[in-house]
Formats: sequence, C-alpha cells, structure tokens
Amino acid sequence: MHRKVMLGQQDRQARAMSLPKALRLSTAKVANKMLGMAMAVIGARQSLSSGPNLPEHVPDDHLLLLFDGARGRIAAAMLEPALVGGLMQQQTMGNVTPQTEGEGRRLTATDAAICAPFVEELLSRAGELPEEASERDLISGYTFGAHVEDARLLLLSLDAAEYEVIQLTLDIAAGKRQGTLTLLLPVAEEVCDHSGDPEDDAAAQAAPKVGLDKVVLRLDVELRIALSTLTLSLGKVQGLAVGDIFDLDVRAFDQATVVTRDGRSIARGTLGQIDGTRALQLEHQSKAQRSPRRRASDRSALDLPKVSGDGTGTQEHLHDAAPALADMRDLEDGFADLPDLPDMSDLPGFEEEDELQTLQAGIR
Repeated sequence: MHRKVMLGQQDRQARAMSLPKALRLSTAKVANKMLGMAMAVIGARQSLSSGPNLPEHVPDDHLLLLFDGARGRIAAAMLEPALVGGLMQQQTMGNVTPQTEGEGRRLTATDAAICAPFVEELLSRAGELPEEASERDLISGYTFGAHVEDARLLLLSLDAAEYEVIQLTLDIAAGKRQGTLTLLLPVAEEVCDHSGDPEDDAAAQAAPKVGLDKVVLRLDVELRIALSTLTLSLGKVQGLAVGDIFDLDVRAFDQATVVTRDGRSIARGTLGQIDGTRALQLEHQSKAQRSPRRRASDRSALDLPKVSGDGTGTQEHLHDAAPALADMRDLEDGFADLPDLPDMSDLPGFEEEDELQTLQAGIR
C-alpha cells in the first residue's frame, strides 16, 4: 500500500505545474510574444535562503533590479551581462550576436529600463500557472520598482526573513548566447508559519471577508498616455544631443491615447488637469456601438424610412414610374425623325465607301 501511494504521488508530481515548470513555460512564451526571439530554460535551481546568506546569491557585475509586491514585499532579480546584452540587441537591432571576449561593460539604468518589462511580464505570466497556492502567492503581484547600482544597496533593501532563490539558465536565440536570471522572492510569514494554532484559524475564519469590488477599487492602475508617436532610425537616436527638439505635431490634447506596455491602443480621451494634477477624461462608446440593433423588434426605435414591396424593389413602384417610362418612349421615337448624317468621306480614315456606309447604318 505504501509503495502504491508513493508511486501515485510521483506520478502526480510529474504532471503537476510547479513553480520552476511555470517559469520554464512562461519564459519561452514571453520572449516570443514581447521580443520575437527564441529563449528556453535549460536549467533551473530552487533553494531556500535566509537573510544573512543572501550575499552569496547577489553578484556585483549583474544587472540588479528591485520589484515591489503586495503587502510591502520586495523581491529582486539579477540578470547576467550576457542575458542583458541579448535583450538589448534584440530590442534595438532585432538580432542577437554571439558573445565575444571583452564585451563586459558597466550596466546602467538604460539597461534596466529595457530589461525590466521582460522580467515583470515573466513574473506576471508565471504567477497564474502553479497549482500550489503558496507558489502562486510567492511569485504573483510584482511590478518593477528601481534599478540598483551595487549589491550592497540591493541587500539593504531586502528585509524579509527568508527568500526563495530561483536561478534560471537561459538559452538565447537558439544557442547564440547563454545567461542566467536569478530571482529572490520573499517568503510570506503566513507561508512559513506551520504552527496550526486552532485559535488563530478560528479568528481568521471569523474575520469579515472583503468583497472583490472593494479590492478592485483599491488597486493602483498605471495609465500610459501617448499624445503623439515618433519613429526614428537607430542612427538618429545615436546622434541625439542635449538641446535637440522634435516636432511632435501635437495641436490638441483631446486626442490622447491610452496604450499598453507593448504600444497597443485601448482607449482615447482628453488630457487635462484637476487641482494641479494631470487627469484624463476617457471617451465612452455610445450605447448603439455597444449593442447594435439588428432585430425587427428594434425597428420602432430607429428613424428609418418605411420600405414596402416584394423584396425586389420592382412591383410596388411600377405604377409610380409609368409616366417616366412613357416620356422615355416618346424621346426614343423622336430620334427616328432626325435627318441623315452628312457625307464624311473626305475625313482621314473614311476613304472607303463601304466603311462610311457601315458607320451610317450603325448610327441609324
């Protein structure tokens, strides 16, 4: 019986969606959707580390990013320079080149601004997949916070008692590069606490439940507003200098567009201000656009002319069209009284008598 139970558990674990498996699946999909590049996880390691042991997981030459989470949690992500270079090349040149010796350089806030959306989207997508609620809570709800210049400042920002350390070895652009992405995710206190005190469980059950509507209304929503779009070549961008001025062709603020992170337009509105704070008044679709009327029962509410007939548009109006048809017949009979055309044999192209006769017969 014990062997059967163990085999069943192993089979379930093989099919279950664990956190490393969710990250492996999400990495390939996010890289393809956001960047149009091939990326695969060829190695994944997960371990638990206490706060004093974190320095061994934070190398100083990596790109160091902080992420803000729910309930004041702070997570970190470290990207190896080879991975940063691949992400930069794909988003600027559209192609990834193999890594060469001496390519290392100081990673800056520009690198963080380009790489952070990829990590943020990876955490968001992977957070929905694990079967265990504790793993979903561990990785969900993080947004990019800040770029940190050195390991000392990053370690000062991480104040949780324990962290899940997840290191992903990534294959970039079908073998052109390999780099590591390391995540430091704080373990929530309620996840670490296994005391199982009955009084605490009873108090938690007796606590009032917060409705979904109140939770949604308390959420922070980031609006990205675009007044205009400008396309520049890479050479023009590299030649930018302080004092350069661009003509954005913005003549009115009533054509502002709300865009997603990938530039897709989702709404329009008018940009203004309320009490010194920027505000956007969204344009709502009319009721007719949301629910067009197509049924026969909706006809009474529409301002449409009355149409009758057999569907062909010929039977009901033949009587009204009779006078017009009679006038057309009289006009046709009048052409029969016209005189014959004059002789045009001296014109170029009409030398032959038979051609002239044929033309006059055709006109008659």
